[in-house]
Amino acid sequence: MKRRAQIRNAVLVVFAVVAIAVAGVWTKRALTARFAHNAASKDLDSKNLVLLEQIRQAEAVQPAAASDAKSAQADEARKAREERGRKLFESLHTRAKTLNERLENDRAFAVNYYAEKRANVDLNYGPFLYCIRATAAQRDAIAEALFARDMRLDLLDGRVRAGESPRDDLASRNARENASNELRENIATIAGDDAAQAFDRYERARPAWYFVNQLATELAFTTSPLDLSQAVSLASAIAGGSEPYQNGGKMFNRKIDWDRVDAKARTFLDDTQFEFFSKAQLTAPGGVMRQSDEMRQAIDRLRRQGEE
Repeated sequence: MKRRAQIRNAVLVVFAVVAIAVAGVWTKRALTARFAHNAASKDLDSKNLVLLEQIRQAEAVQPAAASDAKSAQADEARKAREERGRKLFESLHTRAKTLNERLENDRAFAVNYYAEKRANVDLNYGPFLYCIRATAAQRDAIAEALFARDMRLDLLDGRVRAGESPRDDLASRNARENASNELRENIATIAGDDAAQAFDRYERARPAWYFVNQLATELAFTTSPLDLSQAVSLASAIAGGSEPYQNGGKMFNRKIDWDRVDAKARTFLDDTQFEFFSKAQLTAPGGVMRQSDEMRQAIDRLRRQGEE
């Protein structure tokens, strides 16, 4: 019972820290404690440096035999790590080869495997396909082009996993770049340059879209679901809060300017939607995690203040 109580108290402490960081409410007492902690940490680091120097000096005068023994132990540990890495690498290659062989020889398995890949296209690119001004036939054609691109990349990844080709060699990089370029050309041919440009923006903002997709799923169970226009605007606002995206690159899912995002979001979200957007802890694989990002930024600010 005592152990459970300790675990429960630890969990409560973690939630309390997260809540404070997210809200940005750091009291003077908390700041004072943080500064004191920083000072104590610096003092401890200084003492550790002195201790490490003493150890170094002591080791320098040790008998050669002791030094050789330590060197032999370090070498043995290194060899053990390399052996574990080699076995893991071989295991991954074996599984990849098994997958490749099954895809070639088991038709039912291959059908299910590629059906899942095709479904992922609709899942990952559904918002893009329904945002562009295109006919149903054009959207279907673009989805098939996306699927073809993904299959080419899957084949390349399969060869890498099986050890048949290195991931970062020039041929592999060129193949991936060619697949992406051909996809963009296909989209432009099917639905025009505007659609191709919209695809570029969507790809650069993918983490924001993962977040918006999950938010839309959650709000679908409330009285204030997101409509398509709001989803587009929100994804654009979140991506716009990322400096790399502003500079024409792919957005990062960290260090987002949430004040800027909120200012835009308030103009098209209702009160219920905005409250959920600003407070809900959503975790989408590969997507933005707002609460975690705000907490990290708050801690970074406190750390910088403590160092001044």
